[in-house]
Amino acid sequence: MAAVIAEKIGAPIYPLIVRKVGHPWQPELGLGAIAPDGVLTLDEEMQKRFMVTEAAVQKVVEAERKELARRKALYQLGEDDFLIEGRNVIAVDDGMATGVTARVVGEYLRRKSARWTALAVPVASDQALAQAASCFDRVFCLAHDAAFTAVSRWYKVFGQVSDRKIQELIEELRSVR
Repeated sequence: MAAVIAEKIGAPIYPLIVRKVGHPWQPELGLGAIAPDGVLTLDEEMQKRFMVTEAAVQKVVEAERKELARRKALYQLGEDDFLIEGRNVIAVDDGMATGVTARVVGEYLRRKSARWTALAVPVASDQALAQAASCFDRVFCLAHDAAFTAVSRWYKVFGQVSDRKIQELIEELRSVR
């Protein structure tokens, strides 16, 4: 999705590797997220609501930290690979159920001193949009719903993008910068 938007507006693209900390038994339900710089944010309210123990969450956090490091190494992305300071940045996501991942991205962009930030997302829950609105200068969303249950319900095909495909996109887009 980000590649399509970048091409349409003639902007460079850079993948920010963020890992959702999902519920131990429902991985798509975000209880928190880990930013590209390793900062962890947990939604304690969600953790309490779904009665997830601290030990169970920490197990998921450990696994996601390892996956974050694996992907950064695989995609050859360094912390300073992309200059955010003073730039306008549009973050793109495929959809938001809880909004915790978008919040982590918005907070990360602020820590990196982005001049202006926007979030572009095709579908979201009303709750997620409210969270995102507090972390971005502007939020663009095509469809939202208070009764939103899952991002995948809005797609005919909702599979994971392979490491190989991501590597190809990164290589292709590095030459554009």
